[in-house]
Parts: sequence; structure tokens; C-alpha cells
Amino acid sequence: MFVNEDTIGSRRGAILEAAFRCFAQYGFKRVSMDDIATAAGLSRPALYNHFKNKTEIFRACFAALGAQVADEACAASSKAGGLVEALDQLLATAFVKPHRELGLMPHGAELIGMKNEFAADLMAEWFAGVEKQAAVLIEKWQGNAADPLYPPATVARLLVDAVEGIKTRAPSIDEAEADMKAMVRLFAAAIGPTKDQSQT
Repeated sequence: MFVNEDTIGSRRGAILEAAFRCFAQYGFKRVSMDDIATAAGLSRPALYNHFKNKTEIFRACFAALGAQVADEACAASSKAGGLVEALDQLLATAFVKPHRELGLMPHGAELIGMKNEFAADLMAEWFAGVEKQAAVLIEKWQGNAADPLYPPATVARLLVDAVEGIKTRAPSIDEAEADMKAMVRLFAAAIGPTKDQSQT
């Protein structure tokens, strides 16, 4: 679903695609290296030529997912017509969409919960990428704020930190999405007039 073998290399990509399907369908704990090898059409020894264990495969799946989502989030937010729309698109694509789609899978919730156990550093990179794009968008749309109170990078960091708080406290992804939209509007209002005065 997320892992695109065209962007990773055919054999490695096929392994990650097969592994992701296995993890989502049966859960990380129940899936064995034999299961992944079979799903990828490989022998177990051949699988070990590419990955040393199941955790390494999970991390590679997570990294591939992060790269794909980052590309989609940057593309979606770059096409926006104003700051509010741009930040809405960025957060929806980077956080809401992956969480919602994983949540529909049989063991998606388990995979979401495991990111801190096996991929905390990759998650930090994910957030850093969102911060970087948010800073680009804020700088692009800041317009009339000749002497901003805080630089775009600081505003972007605070924005993403707030997202993490919302994701932790919101009882559902739908409520988290609504809170993120409200937060974007608060941040945009605090930044001041932007180049697009028609945002709502």
C-alpha cells in the first residue's frame, strides 16, 4: 500500500511490499522471516541476503513509508493557494492520511504503536521533514510581516510540536484532524497578514 518498489529497487522493494502486507494483515509479532520470504517469493537464505532480521525490515518499511509520505505532503502543500490551505494540506497528508489508512488495516493499530519501539529515530526524521516544509510555506506566505516575531523555522517547530500533542490527546483521528485545522488557523492569525487575504 505505502511501500512503492519503483522508488526503492525491484528486489528490495518487493520484499518491503510483501513484508508490509504481512505486518498489516497478521501483526508484527506473528509474522516470521519465513512468512516474509514466502510472500516475497524468496527462500529464507535469499531474504537474509537483504535483511538481517524482522526489525530491520520493519524499519525499512517505515523509512520507505516516510519518504513516500514526505513527497506527497510537499507536493500537496506546494500547490496550495494560501498559507492556511498549505498547512492544512501538509498536516493532512503527513499525519492524518497515513494514520487513517493504517487504522483501516487489520493490525494497523499495532504498527502505529510500534513506531516508538523500533523507529523513534525515523519518526524524528519524519517530523523534521514536516517542520522543514512548514517553514518553507510560512516564509513563502508571510508577506506583509516585515519583522516577524519569530522566524519561520521556530513557528514550524512549534506547529509540529502542537500536532504531536493533538495526536496524543485526541480520542480519534477525526477529532485530531479538526483540532489540527483549528490550530493552523490560530497560527496563521498569529503570524499576521499574509500574501493571500482570502483564506478561511
